[in-house]
Amino acid sequence: MTVIGLGSFNTFSEAYRSMLAAILEHGAKTAAIRDPLSVGSRFGTQPRGTRELICTGFSLSNPRARLIASKVRGMHPDFAIANTLWTLRGFDDIEMIGFYNQRASSFSDDGVTLAGALGRRLFRCDDSCPIRRAIDRLKEDTASRRAVVPIFGLSDLSRSSRDVPCSIAMQFLIRDKRLTAITFMRSQSAAMVLPYDLFLFTMIQEVVALELQLEIGEYHHVCGSAHLYEDEIGLAEKIRNETATADGSEAMLSMTISPLADSAVFEGENELRRRLMGRADAETDDLLIALDPYWREMLRALTIGAKRRMGVAVEETEYQKLSPALRKAFDVK
Repeated sequence: MTVIGLGSFNTFSEAYRSMLAAILEHGAKTAAIRDPLSVGSRFGTQPRGTRELICTGFSLSNPRARLIASKVRGMHPDFAIANTLWTLRGFDDIEMIGFYNQRASSFSDDGVTLAGALGRRLFRCDDSCPIRRAIDRLKEDTASRRAVVPIFGLSDLSRSSRDVPCSIAMQFLIRDKRLTAITFMRSQSAAMVLPYDLFLFTMIQEVVALELQLEIGEYHHVCGSAHLYEDEIGLAEKIRNETATADGSEAMLSMTISPLADSAVFEGENELRRRLMGRADAETDDLLIALDPYWREMLRALTIGAKRRMGVAVEETEYQKLSPALRKAFDVK
């Protein structure tokens, strides 16, 4: 077995294509998952084999360049943002995240919660909040190597559930007065899920950096198993062969306020969602004006995405209010 490290990249678009190319060229064929509770078998309806790289990963020198630029495989930036806010709130319910992605309910064991929700495991709102403990550890000792936040727990080995975390842990290190983050994945669906995982974990890195009053440093993504399902091979080949141009527009703006220190963005999202659930073309600009400019843009993106899903026309002027990275992500067809 050959261990393949993919190297360091400036943008996630570059890392993403490199990951897919490495699996296509060097991945070993593996047997299909048989677990009827796993999405890998489509919950028992369609066992799928994979091509897999064991123990691989990549680094990003600019974690804010977290959105993929691909006309073949676009992503939904509104869901990526909603998933981040849902996680930062410490939630595990499907009520909020289900509004932005109806597939959430298919992963629930009880129809109400998601057992593997990272929010409950990382940001639970009590004195034992793991992320808060990691932040406090680094405040006490900036050279510490103990700021590790576990995600995958011992009970996950034997628990029967449709939703088991694919991530194992996050580690934070302060080096050269910047916050480095490392995410360890037990399992990484490279084509479909990696773009959303990368977005979430680099956003968490930026939130922790703000809490520590540091700039973000490198981000490292380490995967025990990085894989493509056999029915994704054609898509992965198209993405790998796609001609991409790096024009710098992939990098998002710098986060200015941590939601952990100011709950206004959570309150704004809650009201925005309430209005849009009542009426798809509801007015939301009054909610956005009250927010910090960075989070105003994030909630504007949520509004645009929600209206698109519900078939409401979005004026071109609304897209023009977004920064280039988000505008480019929405423009991908």
